[in-house]
This record gives sequence, structure tokens and C-alpha cells, in this order.
Amino acid sequence: MDKSLLREHYTTNEVVRLILECVHDQQRNYRLDRVGAMARKIGRSRDEVKLAFQLLEQTGCGKYVRGAQARFEWLVQRKKVACIARRIRRR
Repeated sequence: MDKSLLREHYTTNEVVRLILECVHDQQRNYRLDRVGAMARKIGRSRDEVKLAFQLLEQTGCGKYVRGAQARFEWLVQRKKVACIARRIRRR
């Protein structure tokens, strides 16, 4: 995972930041997030979430899967990704 690119996307893209804040605050550490569900959670459009997931894919922390059930499959624990982006240690 490219940590510097992750931090860059976190600081320059509001939707990436909202997604990572959302997953950091959740209790469970799911392995995937559906585009539609995430869009509703953070109050953004599906297209914005798709683009943000594609940016996260560039960092190597997961894979964006296109299709009717578009989703992001995390290759690294999503809470860990959020912590790295925020530059804090996970408890």
C-alpha cells in the first residue's frame, strides 16, 4: 500500500476523507463496502463514491469492482487504512 499516496488523497479529496472517517468510526471492520450504501452514509452521490473508491484502489489498499453491485473490496483492514491516512495509531 502506498501510504504517501493514501495521505495525499485523504488531504486533497473530500469524498475519500469522508469515506475513511466513516469507516474509522464504525465498530465492525467489514471486508467490502457497497457504493450505494456508502453514498447514503456520507451523503454523497454514487458517482463521487465510485471515483473515491478508484482513488483508493490506486493506493493498493483495495479493489474497486464495477457492475450492478459496485463495491470496494478492502485488501488491508479498512480501519487500519483510515488510521494510516489520518496518521494515528490504531488502538
